[in-house]
Amino acid sequence: MFGLNAIFAFGGAALGRRLDPYFSFNYLVEIDGLLTGGFSQVEGMGGRINVESVNDGGSLGAPRQQLGASSWDNLVLTHGIVEIDTLWNWYEATARGVIKRKNGTIILLDRKHIPVTQWNFRAAIPVHWSGPSLDANSGQLAVERLELAHQGLEKPDWIKVAGYARGIARFATGKESL
Repeated sequence: MFGLNAIFAFGGAALGRRLDPYFSFNYLVEIDGLLTGGFSQVEGMGGRINVESVNDGGSLGAPRQQLGASSWDNLVLTHGIVEIDTLWNWYEATARGVIKRKNGTIILLDRKHIPVTQWNFRAAIPVHWSGPSLDANSGQLAVERLELAHQGLEKPDWIKVAGYARGIARFATGKESL
């Protein structure tokens, strides 16, 4: 049985229409309900499920592959330094032992700045901060990077449904985005 993605791809190709992917430069970051936008880069949106080889007793075949624990890459947020030190304050408090885990969301926008998908991260805590390289002759912006360990990424169900609905509308109308 074909999934909706396959149906859109095959049907779109037959009608001369395609569903173009979204660009990665148009996004927002929200942490604990506050839009902390202005990030020039978000890295580390990834995870993995570890696989363990298990030898069954008496089996002469190859070991069986069994799924193990999952793990998540650290998120790395990069942005230009401004007067508001919210992220630095969070990191500094953590370094002093005042632990406050925070939830957040990374929201991808389309060309019209309309949210098209999002990833929620849970129970994040800052584990590494790096400040700018200061050079009077560089002419570069002063940027800082904050690395967050977290307990997982997820896409809310409403995003999945909205994404399929948007795909159907784009497919039916031939428009790039709604």
